[in-house]
Amino acid sequence: MKKSLYVLPAVLLFGVTAASAQGQTQKPQDPMSSSSQKQSKSSAKNGPEITTASAVAAGKDDQKVRLKGTIVGKQGGNEYMFRDDSGNVLVEIGSRALKGSNKQLVAGTEVEIQGEVDTRKGKSPKVEAKTVTVLAAAGGMSSGSSGGSSGSSAPQRSQSPSSGGKY
Repeated sequence: MKKSLYVLPAVLLFGVTAASAQGQTQKPQDPMSSSSQKQSKSSAKNGPEITTASAVAAGKDDQKVRLKGTIVGKQGGNEYMFRDDSGNVLVEIGSRALKGSNKQLVAGTEVEIQGEVDTRKGKSPKVEAKTVTVLAAAGGMSSGSSGGSSGSSAPQRSQSPSSGGKY
């Protein structure tokens, strides 16, 4: 009888430990599956990736954005006006988004921006940039556009190579 008093608690303890171990192996699977379900729900909730500046206005908060176009100018702080063929949109570009690039974002700089829509109460949505890739510096763009407006860019371009050819 005394033996069964010692054996019974050991059996119960072993049974509880085994059940607990089975619960622990299932628990990591549950959060992983619910985590991936949450991710798929959030991406489905936010909609497809936005690829034009004009579509940002109808975007949902945290919806993914990938834009290619031109920086129009700096609005203040780390906010820039961005333009593509569809229109303009305000983009917040922090120093981390440039990935340590020493490129300056001035008017005329061609960029690719990846980020998310940031909806703001009482204001138009803007893009919060996660990464910014400079495709073409504004130096070449601004000289071409200023020369194009004066109408004398072609003779200037032909003079530069010919003067370079004389040396």
